[in-house]
Amino acid sequence: EFNASGSNDLAVYGLTRGRAIGIDVEWMEPERSCDKIVERFYAEGERQAYHQVSNTQRRAAFFQSWTRKEAYIKAIGDGLSRPLNSFELTMAPGDPPRVVRDNLDPDASNRWTIRDLAPADGYAGALVDSGNQCEIRELAWDESHPG
Repeated sequence: EFNASGSNDLAVYGLTRGRAIGIDVEWMEPERSCDKIVERFYAEGERQAYHQVSNTQRRAAFFQSWTRKEAYIKAIGDGLSRPLNSFELTMAPGDPPRVVRDNLDPDASNRWTIRDLAPADGYAGALVDSGNQCEIRELAWDESHPG
């Protein structure tokens, strides 16, 4: 399986053998209206958790949760056709990333593993795969130094 994501000037790729995968990366754009996106697209439990996060941590919490949500819908194969409020993932800083509930899959919390990624300064990322044993290897490529 293969999945990819890009944002601003960074790309991430995920490759697996014998399991589904979703990966997402987002540049933590300072101008993005995080509060409006949370109110419109997030599940009730996620909205409540978001509003309990301190103002100084709220932007980072938003982008981390957004990448988790995007990686999850990519892993399950639904993409943005799936309403983002039909499932709930952990949100609060310090909470281990996991599926809290999925309206279409009661066993989702046992089926999917979520890992947060910190691919570069100013970026948030997440990887979701079907299983619990996954080795993550980071390979960097800098276009200013080809080869």
